[in-house]
Amino acid sequence: MKDFILNDDNTLKVTKGDFTVEDSLNQEEKLILIANKGDFREFPDLGVGLGSFVDGELGDLYKVIIENMELDEKEIRALDIYENGQINLKTERK
Repeated sequence: MKDFILNDDNTLKVTKGDFTVEDSLNQEEKLILIANKGDFREFPDLGVGLGSFVDGELGDLYKVIIENMELDEKEIRALDIYENGQINLKTERK
């Protein structure tokens, strides 16, 4: 799916004077990971809330990521969470 693309500071990316429209799968994954439940008005149950897992259990984080990707109709192809906080997530739209 193509959508408006955001810069790293979550402002709209502009290319040649117009909003940038590209495949948004990676952006969708990122936004779901950082969002808290209730941040998406149309989908109030969607959002992992990574900030709340600073000292949390990795098993709980796996579960919440899987649940949220399924809520957004994404199939997880790879999910690795490293002790340094890095997350490797690859999904496909169902």
